[in-house]
Amino acid sequence: MNNLSDLLTVLQNIPLSNCSVFYRLYHDSDGGPLFYSMEDLPGQYIEITSEQFARANSHVKVVNGQLVEKKFLLPKLVPDDHNGQPCMINNVSIICDSTKPHQKWKLQIND
Repeated sequence: MNNLSDLLTVLQNIPLSNCSVFYRLYHDSDGGPLFYSMEDLPGQYIEITSEQFARANSHVKVVNGQLVEKKFLLPKLVPDDHNGQPCMINNVSIICDSTKPHQKWKLQIND
């Protein structure tokens, strides 16, 4: 016999134990994520699914023991003649004096 077949025979005869796999998200007291782990470490954690563990999303928060994804706020510049910031007519990135020709813009945040 060769060594490889002996090794395979030995490995096939090793009984597999039922080991439990835990996926955890460790978080701070405010619910912010610290790190994902499969180890039993000191600290606050919640158990999560293998899919959540594989994603390892840092844009989450723990609320009442549940994993919640944060919403992204989308800022957008919109014209506003009353409360906006005066900018050059041909370039919104250049702020100008309101005595010069201008267009007023304000930042609007949408969910």
